[in-house]
Amino acid sequence: MSTPKTSTTDLNAFAWTYAQQSGDLEQDGRSVATGYSGANQGKNNPALQNVPNVGPIPCGRWTITGPPVDTQDHGPYVLRLEPAAETQTHARAGFLIHGDSKASPGTASHG
Repeated sequence: MSTPKTSTTDLNAFAWTYAQQSGDLEQDGRSVATGYSGANQGKNNPALQNVPNVGPIPCGRWTITGPPVDTQDHGPYVLRLEPAAETQTHARAGFLIHGDSKASPGTASHG
């Protein structure tokens, strides 16, 4: 992992909502993107949110932490997610927001 780059965007200034099953991402109630979370049969599948390395990010409240980092596995501008105390993570950790695979779209999430 390379040295983190600084960001001029205050990510805490926005209210983000991600719909686990549809992949819809909203910022302050406005649709801004569609993505996915989870791998293979776990992609956007709430029934598998408790399965490590397969299921999507578990439902709950999360904080985007920064600054963004460049990583070998996930590319530039990767954001870490930290669960709120009340969020059930199913003993999973290390959640990230990152771009998709250019070589094989739809396969960048490792669950």
